[in-house]
Amino acid sequence: MIRHEEKPESQNLSDLDLFDLSIIGMIILSPDGTILASNHVANKLFKDINGLIGKSFKALIYTDPPFELNNLFLKIQQQKAEEEQHILQLGSCNEDSFWATLNFSPVSNGKDKGNRILCQIQNISDLKRATEEVNYHNHLLNELINSIPDNIFVKDTLSRFILANLAVSKTMGAESPEELFGKTDFDFYPKKLASKYRKDEVEIIESGKAKIDIIEQVIDRDHNIHWYSTSKLPLKDSNGRIIGIMGIGREVTRLIKEKKALRKAKIAAEKADQLKTSFLANLSHEVRTPLNGILGFSQFLKQVGTNNPKTDKYIDYIIHNGKRLLNLITDIIDISKIDAGQLRLSITDLSVDDLMNKLERSAMELLAGENKKEISLKLQVDGAEKSVMQSTDAQRLEQILRILISNAVKFTDRGTITLGYTLKAGVIEYYVRDTGIGIDPKDFSQVFERFIQADNSLSRQYEGVGLGLSIASELVRLLHGEIDLKSKVNKGTEFTVSFPLKPQFKKVSD
Repeated sequence: MIRHEEKPESQNLSDLDLFDLSIIGMIILSPDGTILASNHVANKLFKDINGLIGKSFKALIYTDPPFELNNLFLKIQQQKAEEEQHILQLGSCNEDSFWATLNFSPVSNGKDKGNRILCQIQNISDLKRATEEVNYHNHLLNELINSIPDNIFVKDTLSRFILANLAVSKTMGAESPEELFGKTDFDFYPKKLASKYRKDEVEIIESGKAKIDIIEQVIDRDHNIHWYSTSKLPLKDSNGRIIGIMGIGREVTRLIKEKKALRKAKIAAEKADQLKTSFLANLSHEVRTPLNGILGFSQFLKQVGTNNPKTDKYIDYIIHNGKRLLNLITDIIDISKIDAGQLRLSITDLSVDDLMNKLERSAMELLAGENKKEISLKLQVDGAEKSVMQSTDAQRLEQILRILISNAVKFTDRGTITLGYTLKAGVIEYYVRDTGIGIDPKDFSQVFERFIQADNSLSRQYEGVGLGLSIASELVRLLHGEIDLKSKVNKGTEFTVSFPLKPQFKKVSD
């Protein structure tokens, strides 16, 4: 039912039944904005059960800047507008405000056309909130993809951009992502490069299969070449129909350059390794061969004798220092081969007893040569009835034990050096004990390092550059063994090396 101050002068103002029964809010305004009539929907929208008649419509508008009703009436009176639509925020108080679509149209009271306005009000708050929520989430999405340094894009079936982030526009030389929309790679890249991109995308659209981690070349606005690892996937609608492709690309230019540099470095290293191998072979032949000749003739002169004590002393000096030089060269060659992975093992079965007897004779000769008359040598064996056989590289095992014996002789002036082995459940453990100067426990970690003696001050008193124990440790590792050390200062030292009697060696071709 219409609520009004006076009975309308003409039924042309409105069909009373339709006005009251309308499902949207309806009010009639005078030229000064006073509400002349309102239906029950309008009253309900503004939560005014007593009706809106006599109130100013301007007081119900919250839109900023204020809505000018005067201008609206002026347009209608001058017949410049038959109807106008506006979206405004309305309400009787801010807490109860709502958004609405308002359609303004002129009505007549039977005398003057255009001196009344019919305002139809439709509440769109839910729609506006939904729109604002969508806009908010779109904003978040744009912020997210634009903050990601990787290229993110979506294209339609014709490879036209429909979405892109800032990284893509920057890569392609565009001012903004919007500049790419509706365009293709042909608008930015050379034809040959763009054709490759298009070919990949057509294959994805036709097959429905993604292409993952494609390494692609990209040329920027300054004509610099970059490399990207790009993944492209088919884009489907809610019915599963492919409507385009989506992709993400990460720049891998530095990685590609590093790989190329590594490849060059690998080639250079392999070449250097070949040169090193050649050098070691030449060193072995060109240095050790003449040195062996010098030692051979020196020992021959010593055996023949010169009947001159001074000359014999010089010959002893040549032999002693020649052996030192030969051992040093041999150590350097061995450690270089170990580092280069060129040391080859020759695995055979050896008799441990034969090895121990051989080492005993060698140790006696060494003691005599070093004039260590106050040292006695003891050989201790496990006492097994059968000869013990070990599968190993006989030459390298002997080298390890010779190094330990030589080390014991070097740092012992009097007392006993004991050489022996024990058997424990398929494992053989060799040991070399001495009663020499010993090693401080705090120096144990340095014992097997290269070019270091446990006490560097000893290098002035004892010969050697500190390679022997390092080589022994590396050889023990290659033979699948373990090396251990026990020592007390001025009490002596014990080195033990243990190996499986039947280790599993990998076959290595020479």
